[in-house]
Amino acid sequence: DMHDEIGAMLSAVKMNLSLASRKTEEPKKLSPLLDETSDMLKDSIQQVRHISHALLPPLLDKFGLVAALKSMVAKAQKEERPQLLFKIRGEEVRLEALKELGLYRVALEFINNAIKHAEAKQIRLHLQYEEDKISLEIKDDGKGFDLEGKKKEAKGLGLRNIESRIQAIGGEYSFQSSPGNGTHLQISLKSGSSDS
Repeated sequence: DMHDEIGAMLSAVKMNLSLASRKTEEPKKLSPLLDETSDMLKDSIQQVRHISHALLPPLLDKFGLVAALKSMVAKAQKEERPQLLFKIRGEEVRLEALKELGLYRVALEFINNAIKHAEAKQIRLHLQYEEDKISLEIKDDGKGFDLEGKKKEAKGLGLRNIESRIQAIGGEYSFQSSPGNGTHLQISLKSGSSDS
């Protein structure tokens, strides 16, 4: 909806601005304002595209969790970020779309937190497929934090986001962190059949 509706509306506004600039009787007076507005719209369209792809990456939708996580890791490695190591065990089984999206978003949130706050040098992702369940383990070697204290703070929103995403897809998890000892998240959920 964000990409198709809001993105389309912004594009239509941009076209109307272009038409208005050609039809105005005093183009020199309006030109700077129209150019500035057009640039703002261009940025807004790019932001909508970026957000909609982050919410549901096309790669995840078409090819599944493994492909989406590999792409995420590859993109992160191109930038000045911690080393990301991704290991897969077992044969991939497509999950329900919401489960795949939930796991992807948890991994993304964890990695972003590790990069922004933990000062981690290395982040490890381990995805394992078993007969009737899937598990995702994510570890960083960052500075860690007081887990219970963080839950009580307003700043603990990222942690609460991760926990609520896991609960929303019916997953079980353990979260461990302490100052100086990095952070470790273990998630497991039943693999159920894909709805795609």
